[in-house]
Amino acid sequence: MEPGERVKCSPARCDWWIEFGGERDTVHDNDRIRDELWSVIYGIWDYIKNSGKFDADTMTLEWVGSLPGKREYRRLLGDYVLTQHDVLAQTPFEDRIAFGGWSIDLHPPQGMYAKEDGAKQRFADGIYHLPYRSIYIPALGTSQECHACHTITEGSRESQSRFVCKNPACGWIGNADVNAARTQLYRYNSAAGRAVTGRGGPAPLGPVKRQAPHGGTTRTTPQRVAA
Repeated sequence: MEPGERVKCSPARCDWWIEFGGERDTVHDNDRIRDELWSVIYGIWDYIKNSGKFDADTMTLEWVGSLPGKREYRRLLGDYVLTQHDVLAQTPFEDRIAFGGWSIDLHPPQGMYAKEDGAKQRFADGIYHLPYRSIYIPALGTSQECHACHTITEGSRESQSRFVCKNPACGWIGNADVNAARTQLYRYNSAAGRAVTGRGGPAPLGPVKRQAPHGGTTRTTPQRVAA
């Protein structure tokens, strides 16, 4: 897509759509994604100011973000996986906890380097249900399981506030609620890893790499100032 097709200018302002990182790891390659976004942003700004195709003599670039916004690099795996059919057909759920109204918004993984349109959207005919079963994390046993070694040993939960792992190879000691919260986080990451990679088994504690995650999106709006 040519630069002019990405840049939309009016007498008062210019807008452009910039997205990159869909074919990279948006967690571990964050700095490389940011640098590529910056290089393109300033290249487009140079094009606006110096190509002669825009009335930009009195325009200034006021601000450029330094933290790329991430899209869809985590996924929750509950007892039910909400599908595109559920959204478009507005499937009713008795355990709904919220309503969605935004469209299914598909962006090409190549971002600004894609030849296709920047977004393909699928709209429901109104709002749709978001079921509780799709987002909850099973908490059964998290107060007895040690978050450090992921074993359950009798008597580890010594009191309402104190957890002492009885596994001889571990022996972690700390606040019981902190331990339970960390165990739930581990289960969340494990479920997200299975949902994203499809390989099964426990995922490492920490960010999950999506096979084709969407990268950062930066929308920059130069404003016209007095000459």
